[in-house]
Amino acid sequence: MTHTMQPGYMAAAEIAENGAAAWRLPPDPRCASAGRSLVHDTLTALRLPGDLVDAAVLTASELATNALKHGLRPGPYDPVIPAELWIWSRTTPRPELVVAVFDACRTAWPAARPGDLLAEHGKGLDIVGTVSGSWGAHLSRSRLGAGPGKAVWSAFPLGDASRPAARPVVASAVAQNLAAALSARGIDDVAHRHGVRVSLVGVPLPGGGALNVWVRAEGFDFAGSGGIRVHRPVTDLQDVAEHLVRHIEEHGRR
Repeated sequence: MTHTMQPGYMAAAEIAENGAAAWRLPPDPRCASAGRSLVHDTLTALRLPGDLVDAAVLTASELATNALKHGLRPGPYDPVIPAELWIWSRTTPRPELVVAVFDACRTAWPAARPGDLLAEHGKGLDIVGTVSGSWGAHLSRSRLGAGPGKAVWSAFPLGDASRPAARPVVASAVAQNLAAALSARGIDDVAHRHGVRVSLVGVPLPGGGALNVWVRAEGFDFAGSGGIRVHRPVTDLQDVAEHLVRHIEEHGRR
């Protein structure tokens, strides 16, 4: 599950248990420094290497600065909506830590041309691209009740030693956690049904239809882009939830 919590060991414990940490950032000049402190304290509590911590702190600072400058309002006359800092981990396609900043503005997007990232606003994402393993941006929804927007994320390799220890899982409990994670993001009418060793989570799509996610002890199975089957381990629940939120938001724009 995702919770708003204090930095340090509490957030680290949540991430280590395949959860995610999320904080609202101050909508003022303290935004970047707050992001830096939250990332530093949390990743230090996770006992991650110093170079990874430094890179993630720098990335959080740049992403928070961009959100503060260009992402606090959905439209020019809308009220301010604070940006959010998110951290979670995933094991597919490789063990990585994901640091993302969410904002409510969908009209200002980072450019995708190398060497010209956010050229009109500076070179913050050039720095992000240099110090992280990968980065991107996609439609998303707040983790803290602020509604739709976008997430700009960066991922940092963790190495095989950081894989979570295997533990017995119950498909029905994992399915319930996935449904709860989606409902908490404002996705209504998520259904789940349970069999002996498999559960089904039905995620309604805008305009009709549903995306079905089969949940077993071995992981999640669902149809990805072009109908290609996607398999993800249960340890990637937070990343799967983010993928599904993105799919729903993009489907709603068609």
